[in-house]
Order: sequence, then C-alpha cells, then structure tokens
Amino acid sequence: MRYEKVSRISSVALLCLGLSACAQLSDGLQAVNDTLAKANSGLGALSGSSSDKFSLPDKITAQYEVRNLTVSLVTVGRDTSAMFTGQAYNKTKKRIRIMVSIPVYDPQGYHSRNIQTEFTIPANEKIRIDTTDNYALDPSKGEKPNTAKATYRVDVF
Repeated sequence: MRYEKVSRISSVALLCLGLSACAQLSDGLQAVNDTLAKANSGLGALSGSSSDKFSLPDKITAQYEVRNLTVSLVTVGRDTSAMFTGQAYNKTKKRIRIMVSIPVYDPQGYHSRNIQTEFTIPANEKIRIDTTDNYALDPSKGEKPNTAKATYRVDVF
C-alpha cells in the first residue's frame, strides 16, 4: 500500500514537472515566434515588391509611331526599375533610334533625374518595346515621374 502511495505521489510530481516544462517550452516557442514575426515584418518592407503603372500618349510623327507605351515602376527592396512596353513603327527607309525620357522630381519640385529607354527600329519595320531602366528612381525620397513632360529624341542612321 505504501508503495502505491509513493508511486502515485511520484507520478503526480512527474506529471506536474512535465506540465511545467511544457508550459515553459510553449512560452519559449511563443517568444521565438514573436521575434520571427517582427523580423519578417521588418524584412517585408525591404524584400517585398510593389508596382505602379502608367501610360504615355501615342506619339505619331512623319518618321515614326510609338503606340501603347506603358511604364511600370517595379520596386523590389529599395531598388525601383522602370519597365517599358509598347509598339513602335519606323516609317522611313533608314534605321532610327528613339530615346524616350521622362523627368523625375523630388518632393520640393526639383528635377532629380530621368527615366529613360531607347530602342532601334530597322527601316520600314515595326517592333515590340520591352526594355528596362534599372535604378530609375527612389520612392523612399519621394521622387515622382512627370509623364506630361516626356520627350522623344530621334537619331537617324
């Protein structure tokens, strides 16, 4: 009988110690989980990606046509790239290169840089535009492009 009491008391004691250890382990795992959640949310701002997309009006001249030109600003971490897509048509009998430049302004209205792309079109041909300008702007500094002031430069070869 005495052996059964000792056995029950030791079983209850072991069970209490086991539950206490599980509670401490659970608290420790919760603390680790909270720390990882904070680290993950902090990295989300750095490693996440976002995108802004805007269209430029069609540009039709006697030499060329640029249609459906869109610019997608893709931010990954702190780097923002400008991806240009659209179509272009060379109406001349010579090869031409077209450079599109969109000014970027800081929050005080000062010109800080340009988003640019260039593409070459063979004589009397049409092409698809699919180019990228890496490190185009820094939105963390409040820089914004002004598509109303976009310019086109043509070089004839």
